[in-house]
Amino acid sequence: MKKINDYNAVIKGLKAWIPVIMTDCNAENAVLGMSGGTDSLVVGKALVDAIGPDHVFGMYMPNGVQADIEDARRCVKAAGIKRTFEANLALACMAAEATIKLAGPNTKEPLNAQAKTNLIPRVRQAVEYGVAQAYVPKSVVICTANLSELMMGYFTLWADMGSFAPIGSLTKTEVRQLGLALGLPEDLVLKAPADGLSGMTDEERLGFTYEQIDDFIRNDGANLSEGVRMAIANRAQAMEFKRKAINLKSYVPNLEIA
Repeated sequence: MKKINDYNAVIKGLKAWIPVIMTDCNAENAVLGMSGGTDSLVVGKALVDAIGPDHVFGMYMPNGVQADIEDARRCVKAAGIKRTFEANLALACMAAEATIKLAGPNTKEPLNAQAKTNLIPRVRQAVEYGVAQAYVPKSVVICTANLSELMMGYFTLWADMGSFAPIGSLTKTEVRQLGLALGLPEDLVLKAPADGLSGMTDEERLGFTYEQIDDFIRNDGANLSEGVRMAIANRAQAMEFKRKAINLKSYVPNLEIA
């Protein structure tokens, strides 16, 4: 089994890696969406520690009413982010949906569930990039995806993106451990992940727990039933095209054999 034994070394490595990749991007400032979840909290804290709070801009992007918006505000505070923007996506999403329907053969028919669900993060990403380019000079947008999500293809192409993904080579389990090592609030670090779009948790939508996915990634699924292991392997293979399409640079932690 491969595992991270020293999370303080990961913190030190991330803190050194982020300024290098920012320089490679010809950027001085970072913009990231703050959803109220673990990943954006951990990435926000890592960015603040690496390049300083004056260079990190958090964005709140509710679509109408966001049930956990206070968690997002707590995450911003816990990460040490001092500069924020807020953009409500409701009108933009309605306009985009109406435009798509006008392009279709029957404007009276609603969009199918998948098209409607993926539309929101794509609008969110467009607004995020627009705010970054309009108001944050020499900035890049940061991807907050983790390895477990990327392996399962649990992201929207051309939506959940950025110039680089600091935790893109860390599993969800490892991101949580990193968050605790960073001293972030335990309830936010261990919060059940949800996309905020479907009304379901990530694990409910995926059909697997993150513990199972991460065992597959780091332990070849040794602790899983053959049926679960094959189901995860099949999904990972089916989603490989999405991972290849984005190919984002990420910090690669030192793994040891346990």
